[in-house]
Amino acid sequence: MKQLFLISVLVSTLFSSSVEFLQWRDGETFLGFLESEKLPFKLYYDADNDDKKLTEDINSQTKYYILRDEEDGSVKQILIPVGDEIQIHIYKYKKDYFMEAVPIEYQKIEEQFITEITESSIYENVKNLSNSVSLAKFVQKTLENSVNFKRIQRGSILALLYKRNYRLGVPFGDVDLKIAMLRMGSSEKYVIKFDEKNYNFYGERLEESGLMLPLKDKYRVSSRFTKKRWHPILKKYRAHLGIDYAARRGSPIYASGKGKVIFVGKTRGYGNLVKIQHSGGYLTLYAHLKRYRSDLRRGTVVHQGEFIGEVGSTGLSSGPHLHFGLYKDGTAINPNHLISVKFSNRIGEEEMERFADIRGDYNRELQTLLRDYRSGRKDLISRYEDIETKCKTTLSNISAKDQVTVIFEPKEDIYTNNFNKYRNPAPDTEYLELSEDYMEY
Repeated sequence: MKQLFLISVLVSTLFSSSVEFLQWRDGETFLGFLESEKLPFKLYYDADNDDKKLTEDINSQTKYYILRDEEDGSVKQILIPVGDEIQIHIYKYKKDYFMEAVPIEYQKIEEQFITEITESSIYENVKNLSNSVSLAKFVQKTLENSVNFKRIQRGSILALLYKRNYRLGVPFGDVDLKIAMLRMGSSEKYVIKFDEKNYNFYGERLEESGLMLPLKDKYRVSSRFTKKRWHPILKKYRAHLGIDYAARRGSPIYASGKGKVIFVGKTRGYGNLVKIQHSGGYLTLYAHLKRYRSDLRRGTVVHQGEFIGEVGSTGLSSGPHLHFGLYKDGTAINPNHLISVKFSNRIGEEEMERFADIRGDYNRELQTLLRDYRSGRKDLISRYEDIETKCKTTLSNISAKDQVTVIFEPKEDIYTNNFNKYRNPAPDTEYLELSEDYMEY
């Protein structure tokens, strides 16, 4: 992305401030961003190692907000999402600027979708009905491993139960599937989400990433994947968007799958770094390498299991290890969900009972939706047409003192939402992964 696109401008009359909704440029560095916004470099250099590395996880096409003073255009606040649970917050207090990592506040909305297929493709049908390109892409991707799209007939019924996050009134992050069903005559095809993987009605796996563990020598997991957690000692939020494998310095690292190298070089936080783009929207990241293979270049095609480098401790690292990141369509996901030393295509007997219970709950809800649709009580076309297209919300104070009322007109479905109003866990709270007990939604 060679240009910085102004997606929309959100204007407020309060406090003479305006909010811009922007998109992170391809190849943009955090220090380059600070320079372009005339912000002090000390925001980066004074940050701890974890926050420095967090700035390197900002992906191109990430949409972020800047709150400016309308009189002189100076920055008051900036919110940059890193993943879908945590964001970098830059704010001005008195005459100084500060930076911190804070949770992303959003509403998780339970949604239903049902339609008769009338268009030439499922993608066009969903897009035209919902006015949501992202939902149409999700539906097509969800069904591609279980349905032959060329054989879908007009009059088929598509039904979907899912959850979606809304931030500042617009969809944010990935669609979280519960169950999808496509009925073609007397035949029904199901996709059911279970433990972050998609299965058919009988518990058979519908997708495989085809990716392998990048280490073969002895290792141990020294740091797990987490999108957001509260550190009780440092009194701040942390994210670790990958898995750290502690291993002997010089241990060989292998490509997790066939793909094209899109970055090879040195960065401040991750040290010697390799990124590989794979099919299906997957990207793998290999950080803190002692060295990478000398003939690796941007555009080099590598095959699964091919040597790409060695374990090291370059960049912001306290010892030899491989930081391994996995991304799907730009969003960090837990590598353990897709990469396993022993891969199974079917749910094990010990988990089948739990899968059957979840399948039953989802299917009962789905059948209710189908009955309502057949009886005319569920008309989703009017639902999408009637959605209000204006939303009032607050770009609020975490540490900064001004509040601004924002009015905007998004292109997709919206809901009213306040974000960034959170409270930290109580000082004596036992260290746990963050849950709704700690958050105000």
